[in-house]
Order: sequence, then structure tokens, then C-alpha cells
Amino acid sequence: MRAHPLDFRSALSCLLIALPALVCAALGLLFWYDKVPQLVRTELQRERAAYREIAAEIQADPAHYPSGQRGKGEAWAPAGKMAPGRWGFLRARSRAEVDSGRVTVWYEAHGETRFAEVAAAEIVDYRRLFGYGIPAVLALLFALTGWGIGYFRRTAREKDDFLAAVAHDLTTPLVAQRPLIGQDDAEALALNDRMVRLVGNLVDFLKLGGRRPRPRTSEFRLADAFAAAYRAFAADFAEEVSG
Repeated sequence: MRAHPLDFRSALSCLLIALPALVCAALGLLFWYDKVPQLVRTELQRERAAYREIAAEIQADPAHYPSGQRGKGEAWAPAGKMAPGRWGFLRARSRAEVDSGRVTVWYEAHGETRFAEVAAAEIVDYRRLFGYGIPAVLALLFALTGWGIGYFRRTAREKDDFLAAVAHDLTTPLVAQRPLIGQDDAEALALNDRMVRLVGNLVDFLKLGGRRPRPRTSEFRLADAFAAAYRAFAADFAEEVSG
């Protein structure tokens, strides 16, 4: 299958077909870098508020919660202060803890740490959600855009092939007809030339999508046009006057 070169009009049409996908890609990147961090911060604040309520319950009634030794490391880093001590929570550090869906909330005051194991707060992982969702949607959109551009190019190629075949089938008999017309039959020759031009105009009309081409204009000297007309009809005029 032969390649179909893109002219300016076809390239512009392909760009317009791809424009929605490009706009969606730009909006997706803007949403990822601007809105997703805000959503993540909101979810983390909601998670922290839920665990702080548990820490407040431990502070209010520490005797109902077991005591433990706070270890070292980032996992035991406090989440905030709560007079007279401080509190924090342990995120899941292993796959088993993740599967169990439990989180340890602790409260430390006067050197003693009390803790409670509670169900992990349900938060939406927007980074994972949109990290998979946005590329999937954009991939589908660009695939459809590529199919649309391919369909447009195939249609344009088929249209050009059809116009070439029509022009050939209509022009060939007209051109082959010229030798059969006598050289002295000017009217038949003019009619033949007119039909050939008509076929060319029809093909140009269809190539432009049903719109008439702009008329071609050129500058000329009016006196030269009158002189050419005089020379063309001078012999006939002289014969008519002499007759």
C-alpha cells in the first residue's frame, strides 16, 4: 500500500483530530501535579485526626490500655503533642501487618507508654488511584486518536485514488476523440476542450471538499487586450466589410 503524503490541509485535519487527546493529556498532568498532592494531604490529615482521637482516649483512661517500651526508629516517631505528653502511631512495617489491617496508636506521658491496636483508618490512596487511572485513560484516548487519524488518512487516500480513476476514465476518451475530429471543425474542437476542462474543474471541486476554488487573477494591460482582440477578428471584419 503506497504512502499518502500529508499536505497542509491534511496535516491540519490530523492535528484537529489529535487536539482533544492533547488537551486531556495537559489537563491530566495539571491535575496530577496540582490536585493530587492536595487530595493526598487531605487524606493524611483525616487519618491523623482519627488516630488522635484514639490517643486522646488513651490519655483519658490509661489504665485500660497495656503499657510497653517505645522502641527506637522512625516508626515510633511522635505524631504530635498532647499535654502532658505526646502521642503517635505505628504504620504497618511488614506485609503481615499490612494484611492484618491493624495500626498501633501510642501515648507517652511521665516516661510511660500506653498503646492500643486499632483497625487502620480507611483512606483513599489517590496516588495509586490516579497513577494507574490517568495513564490508562490517556492510553485509550491516544489509541482512539491514532485510529481516527489512520481512518482519516485511509479515507483521504481512497478519495484521491477514486478522483484519479474518475479523471482518467473521463479524460481518456475525450483526449482520444481529438484526432477523430476534423481540423476544420473548430466548434467540435472547442467543445472537446471544454469537456476536458470541465472534467478537470470537477476533480478540483471534489478535492476541495465540495467548495469552489478561488478564482485566479492576474494583472494585464487593457490596451494590449484590445489589440489582441483586434488582431483576432481583423480578417473577419475586413471580409465582412468587403462583402
